Amino acid sequence: MIVRHMSIEEPTTKSEMWYDWLEYRIRRFMIIECVFFVMFVFLISKSFSISDEIQRTHEMMYQMQLKIDSIENRLSSRHYMKTENTESISGESQQEISRLREMNEKLENEMKAASIESIMSHRQSALPSDNLNSIPPNSTTSSREIFNAASMVAGASIVDKLSSHTVSAQTGGYIRSGEETYVLLDRKELPLYKAWCSDESKPRLTINLAKYVKPISVSYQHTKWNGLIPDDAPRIYDVVNCLDNNCKKWDVLVSNCEYKSSGYSISKQEQTCLIQSNRSMMPVNTVQFRFRENYGNKNRTCAYLVRVYGERTEPPEDRKAIERKEEERESTCSWISWQYNNFRILYNARNKTCPVLYENNCCIECPECCMECTMTTSFSDSMQGFLLFIIVLGTLSLIFSGYVQLCKHLQ
Repeated sequence: MIVRHMSIEEPTTKSEMWYDWLEYRIRRFMIIECVFFVMFVFLISKSFSISDEIQRTHEMMYQMQLKIDSIENRLSSRHYMKTENTESISGESQQEISRLREMNEKLENEMKAASIESIMSHRQSALPSDNLNSIPPNSTTSSREIFNAASMVAGASIVDKLSSHTVSAQTGGYIRSGEETYVLLDRKELPLYKAWCSDESKPRLTINLAKYVKPISVSYQHTKWNGLIPDDAPRIYDVVNCLDNNCKKWDVLVSNCEYKSSGYSISKQEQTCLIQSNRSMMPVNTVQFRFRENYGNKNRTCAYLVRVYGERTEPPEDRKAIERKEEERESTCSWISWQYNNFRILYNARNKTCPVLYENNCCIECPECCMECTMTTSFSDSMQGFLLFIIVLGTLSLIFSGYVQLCKHLQ
């Protein structure tokens, strides 16, 4: 019996070493098969998405065609009716129709003018009418954005720890949670007992405004009264700007502001106090209403609605943070724009959605991105990103493994 011993020849040259290494890697991991499989799955998903888009496009075209046909039918029927009516009308009737048309045009012009006047008067009524003429002449309402910064809808809130103890407006006793915030709910009608009330002799109401503002005026409005103001209504109050978190340091905005019982109509019961011009340039975020006197009620004082009118402004201490945020936004938008122009696969997988673009305000740097954006990332875009990740990971793995094998052979 003959026994043959098999011998394994080891590669001697570098080319043979690289050849053996590549052959081993290909047989071991089947990289090409994996890549082809991923590409095959991607192509199938892409074909499904394209077919769905084609079907939706056909449906939209069909709906548009139906609408166009209905519009054409209505136009043709109107034209036919108009032609018949015109032929049957005599010369005197045509003159009468022309006269009626002229009258109709005049009425329409008058209605338009009246509507424009009503709109302008409605815009001017955003501030009390007795206060509009008191605004400094060097500033115009069209160039300023004046709003009620003490509105709960805009984001204002009561600072409970810096405000007086509250009681029920109806019974003077226990108050349900949340009722005290009616004083910040900016509304036209003020129902009875929907107010912020306190049993202290000189109550204080502290408010975190919705935004930093340059204050222009403050106002108070009580529930409807006729002839005699309710005895629980505030009569004299001050408003201060809190300079620290505990309002121990403060600056007076208005003082001795009086809610009067005469000189105001029943339908216009909001009464305003202007803030001095030298104070109106200070950014304000927290104010405190200090009610010094009411109309005779010794048990409680009730405030139904307070307002703080002002212009939006930025807090001085946050300007550096705003500049830093703007630099980060510009850097992010530049990176997104570069991806859109040079690396579309990465852009589609990460930054294609409209929320990302509009949140960073990138439409200036890349207007094409905003025109083509979608609300969510599609399945095909996700597959492109996954395929890119697999390719990059495989390439790095090959490079690292090759480096390790080469180091072993050289040793």
